[in-house]
Amino acid sequence: MNWKVPRFAIWLVLLMCGGLYLVGNARVALWDRDEPRYAMASRWMAQTGDWVVPRIGWGLEPATPRTKKPVMTYWCQASVMRLVGPTVFAARLPSSLATITLLAVLSWLVTRYRSRAHAFWMVFILGTSAMLVIASKMCVTDTILLLFVTIAQFCLLAIYRGARAWWVPVVMWLAVGLGGLTKGPVILGVQLMTMLTLAVIDGFRRRAGVKDALRWWLRIRPIMGLVILLVVCGPWLYLVQHRDPTFLTQAVSHDVIERMKTGLEDHSGYPGYYLATIFGTFFPWSMLLPLAFVVAARRMRQPNVRFALAAVIGPWIMMEAVQTKLVHYVLPIFPPLAYLTAEAVLWCLRGRHDGLINRTALLGSKLWAGLVVVVACTPWVLLRLHQPTPVVPMVALALMSGLGLAMAIGTWAGFANRRPARALLAMGVGFAAVVAVTFGCFLPKADFLRLPIRIAADLVARGATQPGEVLMTDYKEQSVAFYQGGTIDAVWENFLDTHEVSAWPEWMVLTPRIVEDLPPGKAGVLEEVSRFNGFNYATGRWVDVLVMRKRAGAK
Repeated sequence: MNWKVPRFAIWLVLLMCGGLYLVGNARVALWDRDEPRYAMASRWMAQTGDWVVPRIGWGLEPATPRTKKPVMTYWCQASVMRLVGPTVFAARLPSSLATITLLAVLSWLVTRYRSRAHAFWMVFILGTSAMLVIASKMCVTDTILLLFVTIAQFCLLAIYRGARAWWVPVVMWLAVGLGGLTKGPVILGVQLMTMLTLAVIDGFRRRAGVKDALRWWLRIRPIMGLVILLVVCGPWLYLVQHRDPTFLTQAVSHDVIERMKTGLEDHSGYPGYYLATIFGTFFPWSMLLPLAFVVAARRMRQPNVRFALAAVIGPWIMMEAVQTKLVHYVLPIFPPLAYLTAEAVLWCLRGRHDGLINRTALLGSKLWAGLVVVVACTPWVLLRLHQPTPVVPMVALALMSGLGLAMAIGTWAGFANRRPARALLAMGVGFAAVVAVTFGCFLPKADFLRLPIRIAADLVARGATQPGEVLMTDYKEQSVAFYQGGTIDAVWENFLDTHEVSAWPEWMVLTPRIVEDLPPGKAGVLEEVSRFNGFNYATGRWVDVLVMRKRAGAK
């Protein structure tokens, strides 16, 4: 069967994904601790005009360099903030635009060099994969890096297939340089591991020597590449070394070498960590991964398939070897993984493989649908068990659960009736609908998840916005400082014990534990003005947070 895709279908996918990546971005609180750090540093850059050294300013403390990542992400976020203001939406917009651009570029390239059907399924699968959706809605580096990695990998594929046009390696090295300005040398590691894995695959398949398997490497023009990297990265490297001689040393020694050797910030993982987490990160398409690799093994004669396999396996091995592990580190393998999955889907839809209609597929769809049903029902079970019950937007929660159940039923029914295309469409569109409702209706109204916004709004309403007026201890979420305006001082937990009352600022954000541990004389100096309860997702715990004021005349 010649399964075709209408011309407008890809545009519909791009529009759907574009709306999905933008919905709720202005109203959902900053997540974890990385988002506020990026937002704070970008706002500092936009306000001060220092476009060389990313810094974070805390209250009265001097702004400290943020050496975690190079400068590209801060440039993007600060540029948008200069245009529309230092808001959460402005901080997240570059990530969303980078993902939309990535999908548009892939749809054009795959349509031109493969087919419209391949482009549709690849973009649809990649654009609705869980990790990419989440990354596109956060003000971090990942989707910006992914755009440059994917462009560089596509150029590498063209060179592998015999392209000799001069502009192909030029574009590749430009993308590598921009990726280096985004997240350092990781993009080179992705490409090198892809090339090494591809050499192993070709060597076994052709029974050729290492020299024959590596012959095409010279066509990437490494000397020209070095010149391009110097042109792209050299000016910023020179300027940042001139302005802050410790920046690059700290970035390389701590944030590259130490990240490889040890699990920084308790982000370590066991061997096979990414294999265990791929079901969640590539959801809802992870159920198709065994089929994708089975079909790929049968189609090894295709250079695109061999390259995609190498682009998945090589970087995967590299990330497993790095001791610091986070689920989004393997995001660079998602485009080739989506390509292999799309190849398998089309292979089946065209009647060349029964992997979507056989008994295994039906059993897998039942298990997948059952898991989705359990997840859709879990919030209601937790609400019954949790005491006291938090205030939850029930209509939005019911809509999320209903859409999840509809997605599960639609997917299973499609497979059961031997209509796999309808099942896959229900899977992707259903997941997109659940995410849209979650970010558009549920999270903006779930006050127990908006603790930093509520605390900051209370401080602003009371006029606690001037430098030196507010300290924060024990509960030290940087997102509170971002929403409040950036004048909060974060201090150690023993600050109130070791400092005289006269050195205390007027306002304090802390937990009841800190007040309980104070001696009676000092505790009586503080007056509670507000109390908040919510879920601290950085620690995974429910917390009480107090806003307290030093009594007038206290010394």
